[in-house]
Amino acid sequence: MEKLRHYLSTLMQLPDEKDWRILLSCFSFRMLKKNDYLVRQGQVCDVVCYIEQGLMRTQTQKNGSEFTIDFFWAGMFCSESDSYINQAPCLMSIQAVQDSMVWCIQVSALREMYAMYPTFQNASRLVAEQFLIDVSRRMTSLIIDSAEERYLKLINEKKMLIEEIPLNILASYLGISTVYLSRIRKRLATRRT
Repeated sequence: MEKLRHYLSTLMQLPDEKDWRILLSCFSFRMLKKNDYLVRQGQVCDVVCYIEQGLMRTQTQKNGSEFTIDFFWAGMFCSESDSYINQAPCLMSIQAVQDSMVWCIQVSALREMYAMYPTFQNASRLVAEQFLIDVSRRMTSLIIDSAEERYLKLINEKKMLIEEIPLNILASYLGISTVYLSRIRKRLATRRT
């Protein structure tokens, strides 16, 4: 909970300890084991979660194939935004890629906190803005970058994650097959020698 408080304190300032206790009491702790789902495709997502430890992903399935949309790691918030905002069935699932500890807040509690603490609403806006920037960059990269360029960007930005993500999930995220990812990795290893 201290990591969550520290993160929120970088985005907002509350007047006293009592206000922090009220705000933090709205979050509930969940421990997810590797491959557990926070929410499944088709369900309604009614939480936003701060990842204290671990790695999560959004993924969807179609015609028996699985597609990884994005990753969320320690220090980030995750949710299925469309479902959360519109209270409609999820288009994606949120799944733990590794054992994860998360702090979740329900949509109803979040709205109450907005009313009580306008600075919390501003903090949420900052989190949402960063999420939009990340989504925009990912979409642009999928359109203009080759699979190898996307892989190299991921290595440069999140090298530690590359080592922890199973190859099939990583390939799905990059929009390529595991065979093609293996070829990219082999080609890059050859260049280094």
